Amino acid sequence: MPGRKRKPVPTATPSTPSCPSWLTKDAKKEWRRITPQLASRGVLELCDLAQLAAYCECFSRWQDAEKLVDLHGIVMEVKQFSRTGELLGTVLKRNPASIAASGALKDMSRLAGSFGFDPASRTKLAQEAPAPEDDVSRFLTPPDDDEEETEDDD
Repeated sequence: MPGRKRKPVPTATPSTPSCPSWLTKDAKKEWRRITPQLASRGVLELCDLAQLAAYCECFSRWQDAEKLVDLHGIVMEVKQFSRTGELLGTVLKRNPASIAASGALKDMSRLAGSFGFDPASRTKLAQEAPAPEDDVSRFLTPPDDDEEETEDDD
């Protein structure tokens, strides 16, 4: 309705949330690394914590898979056997850890964008943030009916 004041959008509190006990060791490290930064920027709310925990677990899985890729390589020799068990030879196949690392990285990147972990998503989050109300607009905006003060005429 014209003339009605918009309700303010709730903003996140700048406190650092506790790390969930069920996260893996590396996920907890990532949680502790990023939550102070996110809290200081005011982008964390209680309802975001599950998504942040998912990001941290994806980060942990990505690290684990990359360690296996470093250890065994991107491709692996796989022995091929006949139905009778006779060795037919070897073929090169992509290391399953490489596939897992790629999947974890995709998931992690998708979740990271929600929190502004890269310049493009930070810009998008900044554009979506409500502009602070200045003194002039507060003066020119009529109050809601329930905000008007009433005086008793006795």
